[in-house]
Amino acid sequence: MAFPIDLYCNNTPGDVTSQSFYGSPVTGRATKRTRPHACGNTVWYHTKGDQALAPFEAYDGWGAMPFTTVLAPSGTVHPFPGLPRCPWY
Repeated sequence: MAFPIDLYCNNTPGDVTSQSFYGSPVTGRATKRTRPHACGNTVWYHTKGDQALAPFEAYDGWGAMPFTTVLAPSGTVHPFPGLPRCPWY
Protein backbone atom coordinates (compact mmCIF):
# COMPACT_ATOMS: atom_id res chain seq x y z
CA MET A 1 0.00 0.00 0.00
CA ALA A 2 1.36 3.41 -0.92
CA PHE A 3 0.26 6.70 0.60
CA PRO A 4 1.00 9.82 -1.49
CA ILE A 5 0.48 12.27 1.39
CA ASP A 6 1.45 12.10 5.06
CA LEU A 7 0.07 14.11 7.94
CA TYR A 8 2.58 14.56 10.76
CA CYS A 9 1.16 15.90 13.99
CA ASN A 10 1.08 15.18 17.69
CA ASN A 11 -1.48 12.88 19.22
CA THR A 12 -2.89 11.88 22.56
CA PRO A 13 -1.94 8.42 23.80
CA GLY A 14 -4.22 5.62 22.73
CA ASP A 15 -4.80 2.30 21.05
CA VAL A 16 -4.21 1.74 17.35
CA THR A 17 -6.87 -0.67 16.06
CA SER A 18 -6.87 -2.96 13.04
CA GLN A 19 -10.03 -1.35 11.65
CA SER A 20 -11.73 2.01 12.01
CA PHE A 21 -14.28 1.16 14.68
CA TYR A 22 -14.22 0.75 18.43
CA GLY A 23 -13.92 -2.87 19.50
CA SER A 24 -11.68 -3.96 16.61
CA PRO A 25 -8.42 -5.70 17.61
CA VAL A 26 -5.71 -3.47 19.05
CA THR A 27 -2.58 -3.73 16.88
CA GLY A 28 -0.43 -1.03 18.46
CA ARG A 29 -0.28 1.84 20.87
CA ALA A 30 0.54 5.52 20.44
CA THR A 31 2.34 6.69 23.56
CA LYS A 32 3.23 10.34 22.99
CA ARG A 33 1.56 12.70 25.43
CA THR A 34 0.35 16.09 24.23
CA ARG A 35 -2.69 18.25 24.85
CA PRO A 36 -6.02 17.06 23.39
CA HIS A 37 -8.58 18.98 21.35
CA ALA A 38 -12.20 18.27 20.41
CA CYS A 39 -14.29 18.34 17.20
CA GLY A 40 -17.57 16.74 16.24
CA ASN A 41 -17.28 14.04 13.55
CA THR A 42 -16.50 10.35 13.00
CA VAL A 43 -13.20 10.51 11.08
CA TRP A 44 -10.50 7.88 11.73
CA TYR A 45 -6.88 8.11 10.55
CA HIS A 46 -4.65 5.27 9.35
CA THR A 47 -1.53 5.56 11.48
CA LYS A 48 1.50 3.78 12.88
CA GLY A 49 1.65 3.33 16.63
CA ASP A 50 4.84 3.68 18.63
CA GLN A 51 4.55 0.07 19.79
CA ALA A 52 3.34 -3.09 18.02
CA LEU A 53 1.29 -5.35 20.28
CA ALA A 54 0.92 -9.12 20.45
CA PRO A 55 -0.49 -11.08 18.75
CA PHE A 56 -0.44 -8.53 15.90
CA GLU A 57 3.30 -7.90 15.58
CA ALA A 58 3.02 -8.44 11.81
CA TYR A 59 0.98 -5.19 11.61
CA ASP A 60 4.10 -3.38 12.92
CA GLY A 61 1.85 -1.01 14.90
CA TRP A 62 -0.17 0.09 11.84
CA GLY A 63 -3.90 0.62 12.20
CA ALA A 64 -6.55 3.27 12.82
CA MET A 65 -7.09 5.91 15.49
CA PRO A 66 -10.09 8.22 15.92
CA PHE A 67 -9.63 11.83 14.88
CA THR A 68 -9.94 12.95 18.49
CA THR A 69 -6.43 11.64 19.15
CA VAL A 70 -4.88 13.75 16.36
CA LEU A 71 -3.70 17.19 17.43
CA ALA A 72 -3.89 19.13 14.19
CA PRO A 73 -3.43 22.91 14.25
CA SER A 74 -6.26 24.85 15.90
CA GLY A 75 -9.18 25.39 13.55
CA THR A 76 -8.29 22.43 11.31
CA VAL A 77 -11.28 20.46 10.06
CA HIS A 78 -11.34 16.67 9.91
CA PRO A 79 -10.68 14.93 7.69
CA PHE A 80 -7.54 17.00 7.19
CA PRO A 81 -7.87 19.02 3.94
CA GLY A 82 -6.11 17.38 0.99
CA LEU A 83 -5.50 14.07 2.76
CA PRO A 84 -7.03 11.34 0.56
CA ARG A 85 -9.47 8.79 1.94
CA CYS A 86 -7.97 5.34 2.53
CA PRO A 87 -9.11 3.13 -0.38
CA TRP A 88 -10.33 0.35 1.90
CA TYR A 89 -12.70 2.54 3.98
